[in-house]
Amino acid sequence: MNPLFNTLSLRFAKILLKNLTEKNSETFLCYLFEASKKGHICLIIEKDHIFPSARELFPEIELQQEKEITKAVIKGSQNSFDPAAIYQIENRYYLQKNWVYETQIIKYFSSLIEKKPENIFDDQLFSEKTLKSNLLPEQIEAVKKVKEHSISLILGGPGTGKSYTVSKLISICMHAQKKPLKIVISAPTGKAAFHLKEKIPEKGIDTMTLHSLLQLKEGKHKPFAECSLDYDLIIIDEASMIDAKLMAYVLTASKGRLLLLGDPDQLPAVEAGNIFSDLTHNKIIVTKLKTAMRFESQQIHHFAEAVKNSDPHALDILKTNFINIGSDESHFLSLLWKKIEPLQTALKNQSAEEHLADLLSFRLLSPLRSGILGVQFINRWILKKIQKKSSQHLALPILITKNHHVKQLYNGMIGIFLTQSETAYFPGIEKGDVSRKFSKFELPSYEYAFCLSVHKSQGSEFEEVFLLMPQGSEVFGREILYTAATRAKKRLEIAGSLDTIQKTLLKRSIKYSGLNSFHSC
Repeated sequence: MNPLFNTLSLRFAKILLKNLTEKNSETFLCYLFEASKKGHICLIIEKDHIFPSARELFPEIELQQEKEITKAVIKGSQNSFDPAAIYQIENRYYLQKNWVYETQIIKYFSSLIEKKPENIFDDQLFSEKTLKSNLLPEQIEAVKKVKEHSISLILGGPGTGKSYTVSKLISICMHAQKKPLKIVISAPTGKAAFHLKEKIPEKGIDTMTLHSLLQLKEGKHKPFAECSLDYDLIIIDEASMIDAKLMAYVLTASKGRLLLLGDPDQLPAVEAGNIFSDLTHNKIIVTKLKTAMRFESQQIHHFAEAVKNSDPHALDILKTNFINIGSDESHFLSLLWKKIEPLQTALKNQSAEEHLADLLSFRLLSPLRSGILGVQFINRWILKKIQKKSSQHLALPILITKNHHVKQLYNGMIGIFLTQSETAYFPGIEKGDVSRKFSKFELPSYEYAFCLSVHKSQGSEFEEVFLLMPQGSEVFGREILYTAATRAKKRLEIAGSLDTIQKTLLKRSIKYSGLNSFHSC
């Protein structure tokens, strides 16, 4: 069998084929499984072409091998398979779970678009408060769409005023309410949810992660029919991070007004689909905020816009302002240490709160999770380097990986752990709050966070960002550069080879689904 397919894919194919050997069918099933693993909702076959292509799934594939796999997948797709495992509609092929999620998304997205929301506002008060709210025309449009529709989307990059618009929206809703409103702010991570909440002055608003909101527990199935959210207004930030499964639950459960906020040009969800971007084609419910009101570095803003718009000048802007050219491991590690060492040295003359502030202002990022120059390797390497230099008094950045609701420590939150006192410090929950202190034994699961993956950095902003672009980063497409660049407020530095960065700029991060066919109907 083709060495590109791993043992799990082969096992999947053999189970469905009941251990019968049929080469093309086996190739088709392995390919569909691999496509699903890499976040594609479905496999699309058009005449002599397949999407995702073999080169999209396996970037290093040779031309002849690509042709052979494509031919085998097309031939294999013409056979019959157990509909409980493989679902076909027209020229699209799904694993059953992905078909269920996509069908649920289409059904309830359509239902929310058609559904007229309950009239819970005084129209005159709502209009008066909106006009006096000091909002731009595009922001006023967004507020009106939330009032008029059961579902609405606000799109925009950093600095375009999404959070400000939401803050004003909640104030307007509270002012014009006919009855006490139930409002909840949520996001895929607790960090993102509370980041938005701290910008809202109104009290009495619930804030929680999506999994908590939907009462989904890891490893346990929950029927869609058991999900119902009794809120008048549900506001979900960082919606680009929501995968197909989670979006299916969100749309099914929403009974009041649902507002999704996000930047569709950022990296798609780690798991299946690029659902938020796929839902942005309906202009009736979508408002795009285009006016950048907060960018401390115009150079970073221009670079991010050039990357997003596939501007051929993006590489020139990068070469002039941001790049540190190099490709070998020793070059990267030397650069990393130059960034990290001063932060450790400064600790001797700083309080924990001051060091926490410094820590939160700078971040190393890598697109890769594993392998040489992946996040795991870098964090281990830096930790060993620091411990070798001094084992007395270390300040170690940590990232919470499991929610602890009682302590209000949520997945994605970054803090600092002091080895001498065995205590950790995290930023306050509310704006203006002092840092929060926890003993080692109070902490939920965490990992060291000298370096974060670009995916996990979404929803955060830092004064300075140092982005590693080792070979292999190009598979994520230009969205990896855009997402990383828009995390930086004042300074951005990118370390990598020109070849890797050029390849990254030329590639888009595409996840195939049937949602585009749904929109064109």
